[in-house]
Amino acid sequence: MGIYMDAPQKKFVFFLILAVVVGMLAGGKLLPLATSNQLSVVSDQKILQKLKIGKAEIKVEVADTDEARSRGLAGRDSLAEDEGMVFIFEQPGQYGFWMKGMKLPLDFVWIADNKVVEITEDIPVDVNESPKVYQPQPAIDAMLEVNAGWAGRNGVKVGDRVVVEW
Repeated sequence: MGIYMDAPQKKFVFFLILAVVVGMLAGGKLLPLATSNQLSVVSDQKILQKLKIGKAEIKVEVADTDEARSRGLAGRDSLAEDEGMVFIFEQPGQYGFWMKGMKLPLDFVWIADNKVVEITEDIPVDVNESPKVYQPQPAIDAMLEVNAGWAGRNGVKVGDRVVVEW
Protein backbone atom coordinates (compact mmCIF):
# COMPACT_ATOMS: atom_id res chain seq x y z
CA MET A 1 0.00 0.00 0.00
CA GLY A 2 1.52 3.32 -1.09
CA ILE A 3 1.11 6.84 0.18
CA TYR A 4 -0.92 9.11 -2.07
CA MET A 5 0.15 12.76 -2.39
CA ASP A 6 -1.22 15.39 -4.71
CA ALA A 7 1.15 17.66 -6.69
CA PRO A 8 1.48 20.45 -4.08
CA GLN A 9 2.27 17.91 -1.36
CA LYS A 10 4.90 16.22 -3.55
CA LYS A 11 6.48 19.61 -4.27
CA PHE A 12 6.56 20.46 -0.57
CA VAL A 13 8.16 17.12 0.36
CA PHE A 14 10.72 17.48 -2.45
CA PHE A 15 11.83 20.93 -1.25
CA LEU A 16 11.85 19.80 2.37
CA ILE A 17 14.16 16.89 1.50
CA LEU A 18 16.32 19.19 -0.65
CA ALA A 19 16.69 21.63 2.27
CA VAL A 20 17.72 18.82 4.63
CA VAL A 21 20.29 17.47 2.14
CA VAL A 22 21.78 20.92 1.50
CA GLY A 23 21.99 21.48 5.25
CA MET A 24 23.76 18.16 5.71
CA LEU A 25 26.19 18.90 2.87
CA ALA A 26 27.01 22.26 4.44
CA GLY A 27 28.37 20.16 7.28
CA GLY A 28 27.13 22.47 9.95
CA LYS A 29 29.18 25.33 8.56
CA LEU A 30 26.22 27.66 8.63
CA LEU A 31 26.83 31.08 10.12
CA PRO A 32 25.97 31.47 13.77
CA LEU A 33 23.06 33.72 14.57
CA ALA A 34 24.16 37.33 14.69
CA THR A 35 22.58 40.66 15.43
CA SER A 36 22.27 43.17 12.61
CA ASN A 37 25.27 45.18 13.85
CA GLN A 38 27.50 42.10 13.84
CA LEU A 39 27.11 41.17 10.20
CA SER A 40 25.65 43.01 7.27
CA VAL A 41 24.70 41.67 3.87
CA VAL A 42 25.27 43.85 0.84
CA SER A 43 23.67 43.68 -2.56
CA ASP A 44 25.85 40.93 -4.06
CA GLN A 45 25.31 38.73 -0.99
CA LYS A 46 28.79 39.22 0.51
CA ILE A 47 28.70 38.77 4.27
CA LEU A 48 30.70 41.50 5.95
CA GLN A 49 32.10 41.60 9.45
CA LYS A 50 33.53 44.67 11.20
CA LEU A 51 37.22 44.66 12.04
CA LYS A 52 39.03 47.28 14.11
CA ILE A 53 42.75 47.82 13.60
CA GLY A 54 44.21 50.39 15.97
CA LYS A 55 41.75 53.27 15.59
CA ALA A 56 40.62 52.30 12.08
CA GLU A 57 37.49 50.30 11.30
CA ILE A 58 36.75 48.33 8.15
CA LYS A 59 34.11 45.89 6.94
CA VAL A 60 35.64 42.66 5.72
CA GLU A 61 34.72 39.54 3.87
CA VAL A 62 36.22 36.51 5.59
CA ALA A 63 38.20 34.04 3.48
CA ASP A 64 38.67 31.06 5.77
CA THR A 65 38.45 28.14 3.34
CA ASP A 66 40.94 27.02 0.68
CA GLU A 67 38.45 27.96 -2.05
CA ALA A 68 37.77 31.44 -0.66
CA ARG A 69 41.48 32.12 -0.04
CA SER A 70 42.34 30.96 -3.56
CA ARG A 71 39.68 33.20 -5.14
CA GLY A 72 40.35 36.21 -2.91
CA LEU A 73 39.57 39.54 -4.56
CA ALA A 74 40.73 38.46 -8.03
CA GLY A 75 38.60 39.68 -10.93
CA ARG A 76 36.87 42.49 -9.05
CA ASP A 77 36.75 45.85 -10.75
CA SER A 78 36.52 47.80 -7.51
CA LEU A 79 36.51 47.57 -3.73
CA ALA A 80 34.60 50.00 -1.53
CA GLU A 81 36.90 52.32 0.42
CA ASP A 82 35.64 50.97 3.74
CA GLU A 83 35.82 47.28 2.77
CA GLY A 84 38.46 44.59 2.48
CA MET A 85 39.04 40.86 2.74
CA VAL A 86 40.66 39.06 5.65
CA PHE A 87 42.33 35.69 5.05
CA ILE A 88 42.27 33.41 8.09
CA PHE A 89 44.65 30.44 8.46
CA GLU A 90 44.35 27.47 10.83
CA GLN A 91 48.10 27.38 11.50
CA PRO A 92 50.63 30.24 11.67
CA GLY A 93 52.95 30.32 8.67
CA GLN A 94 54.66 32.49 6.06
CA TYR A 95 51.90 32.41 3.47
CA GLY A 96 52.56 33.91 0.05
CA PHE A 97 50.15 36.13 -1.91
CA TRP A 98 50.26 37.39 -5.47
CA MET A 99 48.26 39.83 -7.57
CA LYS A 100 47.31 37.37 -10.32
CA GLY A 101 43.88 38.29 -11.71
CA MET A 102 43.74 41.51 -9.69
CA LYS A 103 42.40 44.67 -11.27
CA LEU A 104 43.19 47.09 -8.44
CA PRO A 105 46.28 47.83 -6.32
CA LEU A 106 46.22 46.78 -2.66
CA ASP A 107 47.82 47.09 0.77
CA PHE A 108 48.53 43.85 2.66
CA VAL A 109 48.25 44.02 6.45
CA TRP A 110 49.91 40.92 7.92
CA ILE A 111 48.47 39.78 11.28
CA ALA A 112 49.60 37.35 13.99
CA ASP A 113 47.97 36.79 17.38
CA ASN A 114 45.55 39.69 16.74
CA LYS A 115 48.34 42.22 16.13
CA VAL A 116 49.67 43.85 12.97
CA VAL A 117 53.16 42.40 12.43
CA GLU A 118 53.97 43.82 8.99
CA ILE A 119 52.43 46.05 6.30
CA THR A 120 53.13 45.88 2.57
CA GLU A 121 51.75 49.03 0.95
CA ASP A 122 50.76 50.03 -2.57
CA ILE A 123 51.14 46.66 -4.27
CA PRO A 124 50.52 47.26 -7.98
CA VAL A 125 48.42 45.18 -10.34
CA ASP A 126 50.64 42.50 -11.89
CA VAL A 127 49.82 41.22 -15.38
CA ASN A 128 52.91 39.01 -15.74
CA GLU A 129 52.52 35.28 -16.38
CA SER A 130 54.56 34.64 -13.22
CA PRO A 131 53.48 37.41 -10.84
CA LYS A 132 55.60 38.43 -7.85
CA VAL A 133 54.77 36.60 -4.62
CA TYR A 134 54.53 38.71 -1.45
CA GLN A 135 55.35 36.99 1.82
CA PRO A 136 55.68 38.35 5.36
CA GLN A 137 58.90 38.01 7.36
CA PRO A 138 57.19 36.67 10.52
CA ALA A 139 54.68 33.83 10.62
CA ILE A 140 51.07 35.03 10.39
CA ASP A 141 47.64 33.60 11.06
CA ALA A 142 45.69 36.24 9.11
CA MET A 143 46.18 38.81 6.36
CA LEU A 144 43.99 41.77 5.43
CA GLU A 145 43.72 43.03 1.84
CA VAL A 146 42.51 46.61 1.42
CA ASN A 147 42.67 49.30 -1.25
CA ALA A 148 46.17 50.66 -1.84
CA GLY A 149 46.84 53.57 0.51
CA TRP A 150 44.19 52.54 3.05
CA ALA A 151 46.72 51.55 5.75
CA GLY A 152 48.52 54.91 5.52
CA ARG A 153 45.34 57.01 5.36
CA ASN A 154 44.01 55.25 8.45
CA GLY A 155 47.22 55.35 10.49
CA VAL A 156 47.54 51.57 10.67
CA LYS A 157 50.96 50.57 12.01
CA VAL A 158 52.90 47.53 13.19
CA GLY A 159 51.84 46.63 16.74
CA ASP A 160 48.20 47.75 16.34
CA ARG A 161 45.63 45.41 17.91
CA VAL A 162 43.16 43.72 15.57
CA VAL A 163 39.70 43.17 17.06
CA VAL A 164 36.51 41.77 15.55
CA GLU A 165 33.73 44.24 16.34
CA TRP A 166 30.67 42.44 17.69
